Amino acid sequence: MKKNLIHLLFIFILFGCTDELVSLAPNSGITGKWNWSSTNGGLAAHIHETPETTGKTVQLILNEDLTYKVLENNEEVSSGKYKLTKEESIYSGELGDYIIIGDNLQISSVVLKGIIRITEGSILTISDNAYDGIGSSFIKEN
Repeated sequence: MKKNLIHLLFIFILFGCTDELVSLAPNSGITGKWNWSSTNGGLAAHIHETPETTGKTVQLILNEDLTYKVLENNEEVSSGKYKLTKEESIYSGELGDYIIIGDNLQISSVVLKGIIRITEGSILTISDNAYDGIGSSFIKEN
């Protein structure tokens, strides 16, 4: 009986830790060079930013070893480690992949922390997981 109780306690501890870092498989499609294409959303969906409207390009480079680089107008503005976790998505109500690029990195008009989704194998979206929030889209460079 005591042995079963210890096993049960171990299982609760093992599966009860939801905010630990999670490493997506390298073949998940997140690694590579991503070019920012747009940011949309906000209160009443009033934000619509693109490289054309802002006059800047942003490239996000995500490596398999969880390192990143961010280039703005071809100049490196940040590099370091990014984090992947699981967080409850306001969009689906389920656990979703959540990325944090730089601890407090902010680039005007570009979302670098939030729920991620890859569609069509070449479009990465990062949505800030907030009601009336914003999300940025990136296109994978070949």
